[in-house]
Order: sequence, then structure tokens, then C-alpha cells
Amino acid sequence: MTSLRAIAIALTTGGALFFLAPAALAGGPEVFTAQKCTKCHSVAAVGITAGSKPLLRDLSTVGARHAKDWLSQFLKKEVALDEKMHKTSWKGSDGDLATLVGWLSGLRKAPADAPDKAADDAAAKKAADDAAAKKAADDAAAKKAADDAAAKKAADDAAAKAAADAAAAKKAADDAAAKAAADAAAAKKAADEAAKKAADAAKRAGEDPVAAAKKAADEATAAAAKKAADADDAAAKEAEEDAAAAAAAGTPEDAAKKAADDAAAAKLAAANAATPPATEPPAAPESSGGCQGGSGGTLPAALLVLFGVLAWMGFRRTRGIRT
Repeated sequence: MTSLRAIAIALTTGGALFFLAPAALAGGPEVFTAQKCTKCHSVAAVGITAGSKPLLRDLSTVGARHAKDWLSQFLKKEVALDEKMHKTSWKGSDGDLATLVGWLSGLRKAPADAPDKAADDAAAKKAADDAAAKKAADDAAAKKAADDAAAKKAADDAAAKAAADAAAAKKAADDAAAKAAADAAAAKKAADEAAKKAADAAKRAGEDPVAAAKKAADEATAAAAKKAADADDAAAKEAEEDAAAAAAAGTPEDAAKKAADDAAAAKLAAANAATPPATEPPAAPESSGGCQGGSGGTLPAALLVLFGVLAWMGFRRTRGIRT
């Protein structure tokens, strides 16, 4: 009786195990889904598609590439594939692991429309190449924009500098013109005052106003000539010093000769300036009682003489500056 009972129990247990084995194998897809393997993988052979994340690899033929034991070790991060470990370590039960790898090891044939890894890799490479090409184009466009901005800034700076230079040149010219006008006005005023003083002094002394005006004009001419001669002497001395410095510095002979010529010309001009230009005395007044009328005839002649001297001085001074 005991033996029969043991045989019955054995048969019952064996039958249960026999019927449970297919159920365990049939539960592979459920374990695959429950462990969220579909986040990265699909199994097109049984209609399982991947989730929202990009497809890494379809597992329809994984059983043809790897044995059951290797699959179990890989899921537990004990072995690597292409020098890379599985992304996550197995967190399910040993029974679910056995069920899953048993099911995966039986997957050996993919349907005709199963994803192609080579095609996926090519698509990924194309996407990477497109991204690199876009980045290169963006970089080139950014560089061109930077170059254009730099060129525009350089042009704007050049235009601003040219405008500033033009404004400075105009201001210098205006200042020079204003100074020349002021100098001319001052010279005219000085000549008028000198002529008036000479006429007044001659009137008080009972002298001939014409002779007094001529004398004042001659004295002013001599003073102006001496001043111009002094300026020319200074310019000549400076020219000689420049020539000596040029010769000492070993500059070309033409430069030294030009400096010497300029010095000689300055000396000659100074010698010429020492002799006042001849002027004709103004006409004598018609009557001795007409001092005012006589001075009226004397003043224009004196002014002409003084203006001529001042103009000559300005010409000599300008030449000395240019030399």
C-alpha cells in the first residue's frame, strides 16, 4: 500500500512538472514585458515592439547567437557584449530569469519584416553624419557672420577716422585762417596807429608830415627787415644743423646737399632782407595849414609800405617754416 501511494505521488508530481514546463516557456513574453525589456528591444518574430526609446537591437534571432547560460550571465551583468555590459542588472526572481532566457534561447528565426541591424546602424550613421554636416555648416555660417561683422567694424572705424581727420584738418585750416585774419587786423591797426602817431608828432614839432610819415615807414620797414633777417638766420642755422646731423647719421648725400642749399638760400634771403625796398615819398600837402588833409594823403602811402613789408615778412616766414 505504501509503495502504491509513493508511486501515485511521484506520478502526480511528475505530471505537474510536465505540464508546468510548457507554461513556463510560454510565459517568456510576459516576463520580457513585465521586466520592461521593451523599452530598448523588440521581438518582431512574436509581434513585440519597442517602446518610446530608440531601438537598440531586435531579439528575434538572439537564440541563434547566444546560449541560454550566456544570456543568463549577461542579464546579471556577469559577462559583456562587445566590451559593454547590459544596461541594467537583473532584478527579477531566478524563476523568471530561467523562464526568460529559456524563451529567448528558442528565438532563432526572424520574420521577413524584422528590423535589420545593419540598416539600423546605417541609419544611425547617416543621422550622425547629417548632424555633423549641419554643425559644420552652422559653424561656417557663424564664422562668416563674425568675419562680416569684423570687416564692417573695420570699415566703420576707417570711415570714422577719415571723418575725424577731415574735421581736424578743417579745424586747423579754419584756425589758420582766423589767425591770419587776426594778424592782418592787428598789423593794420598797428600801422594805422604808427602813422597817426608820426603825423601827430610831426604836427606838434612843426615838421613836414610827409617826411615824418616816410621816416616812420622807413623805420618800420627796417625793423621788419631786421626781424625777418633774424628769422632767416635762425632758419639757416637750423638748416645747417639738420645738414650736419644728416651727414653724421650717414644719410644719402642728396639730403645733405639739399640742406646745405637751403641754408645758403636762407642766408641770401636774409642779406636781401637787410636792404629795405625803395618807396616813393607821398605827395606834399597843398597847404601848410592843412595838416589833417596832409596826413590824409600820407597815411595811405605809409599803410601801403607797411602792408608790403608785412606781406614780405609773412612770405619769408612761410618759406623758413617749409625749409
